[in-house]
Amino acid sequence: MGNKPNQDKENMDTLSETMNSLIENGYSEEFYMSDLGFKVRSSEEVFKPDDLIIIKTYRFEGESDPADMSVLYKMETTSGLKGYFTHAFGTYGLFDEVEMSEFLKKVKREEENDQD
Repeated sequence: MGNKPNQDKENMDTLSETMNSLIENGYSEEFYMSDLGFKVRSSEEVFKPDDLIIIKTYRFEGESDPADMSVLYKMETTSGLKGYFTHAFGTYGLFDEVEMSEFLKKVKREEENDQD
């Protein structure tokens, strides 16, 4: 078992590594779900599905329980704001799954290749 080969910035092992990479690359705004839509934590500005674009989706399974899954979305707004949204499933899921799923289905996706 030799050293693990270097990973590119889009192929990170952990949620925190990937999130840090996004922040370092200008995707620094944190979005969160509210009753009004997605909000930006820094300004409380509200965005509806038509205002958002999912650029890339990252999935992470829990080490001890694969049912504990997190998803990280690399996102942009139609006005050019860049950020991310994290969603935990399983034990630590905090949102109404149906409401979250319906909201995200309405968001435009421009999923990029593994190259940035």
